[in-house]
Amino acid sequence: MKNEKHHPLVRTIYLYLFALVGLALLTIGAVRFVDMGLKAFVFTKAEELQRLYEAMPPLMP
Repeated sequence: MKNEKHHPLVRTIYLYLFALVGLALLTIGAVRFVDMGLKAFVFTKAEELQRLYEAMPPLMP
C-alpha cells in the first residue's frame, strides 16, 4: 500500500470556498426573485416609463 499524505488544510479551504460561492449564488438568486415579485405585485407602476420607451419605434433623423 502506498503511504498517502492527507491535506486537511487544502480540503478545508476548498470546502469553505465553494460553500461561500454557493451561498453567494443562492443569495443573489433569492434577492432577484424577491425583486421580481415586488415589481410584479407591489410596485406595478415602477417600470411603466421604461416599458413605454421600449414600445416606441425608433425616431428617424
